[in-house]
Amino acid sequence: MRGMLAPAIWAILVAGQAFAAASVSAEVVKQRGRARSVPETVNLAKVPVQPDDEHPDTALSDGPASGTPHAASATWSSAQVTAARAKCQALLANLSVVFIQSGPIKEKECGAPAPIELISIGTSPQVSLSPPPIVTCDLAAALSKWLDQEVQPAARQLLGGPVIRLEVMSAYSCRNAYARRNTRLSEHGRANAVDIAGFITERGDMAGLKSDWGETSRDIEFKIAAAKAEAERLAKVPAAKSEPPQRALAGAGGISLRGTTASEVEAGAGKVSSQTSILSLPGTALTPSNPTLGLAPPSRLGGPKVAAEVNPVLRQAFLRRIHAGGCRHFGTVLGPEANEAHRNHFHLDMAERKVKRICE
Repeated sequence: MRGMLAPAIWAILVAGQAFAAASVSAEVVKQRGRARSVPETVNLAKVPVQPDDEHPDTALSDGPASGTPHAASATWSSAQVTAARAKCQALLANLSVVFIQSGPIKEKECGAPAPIELISIGTSPQVSLSPPPIVTCDLAAALSKWLDQEVQPAARQLLGGPVIRLEVMSAYSCRNAYARRNTRLSEHGRANAVDIAGFITERGDMAGLKSDWGETSRDIEFKIAAAKAEAERLAKVPAAKSEPPQRALAGAGGISLRGTTASEVEAGAGKVSSQTSILSLPGTALTPSNPTLGLAPPSRLGGPKVAAEVNPVLRQAFLRRIHAGGCRHFGTVLGPEANEAHRNHFHLDMAERKVKRICE
């Protein structure tokens, strides 16, 4: 009997050990499954960035570059969001800024942990942003100081009144610089840049980059090159004899006019008197009081007075002054002089650079 019980007991012991091992393995698998289901927050990897093609003399701060593997992080951690919002409150605490706190933005390497929707800046006057851009609090603080210290003093002096609205062209956008495929990430992709196309004053005047900046250095260089090329072309053409211009007077019996005054009018062998009215349209008679051939100036019969428009020269001076002033507040200021991509707006961002700020 004892011989028969020993194998049975041994079989039970082996089966128990196998069951225990299987239970442990199942628990390990279960725990691993749980670990995979919990999202992890991984800091964005630091990778070398190629120098900006538009500004080769400037070293950029490190950051994710196009063409590199995306970071594993799918969202911002609660600690990152809390810290960013605390910093935001500290930056804007003493500034007159109206904003809506936006949720964290994360699109691969793009986004910001605590962006805001910027509604207006200042109080006297309150400057609205149209449409309200999504930006970082660092950029909002810089915009507030720029408006207070640079834009409004220049507007009051040159435009006859303060600015009350900024025409916003672009703000947050997950894209590369200049929207190119193989360049570094744009500061727009970090909600750290804004493009402004124009400034509206309380009088209703607008200073727009496209219409009021004036000629850029590129335009002037192009004109000089074109004039030089034309001069070289004409130098190769034989000079033609110059003759005094003649104008035919329709319906005057073949009378031809040389010059523009009545005393120079010749009819056949004789001269037409300076008192003779050749045309019957009002203001076109050739008389001593109206010695030139042309329409008389229009009569002004009165009516409501129109507010004097700001001189284009003053609008140009305003834009160029606030562009230069912006270089004291932003990491990058690009305008019409930078390149064709910025002919119609100011690009302002808070990029940190190792060498110097960009101001073009």
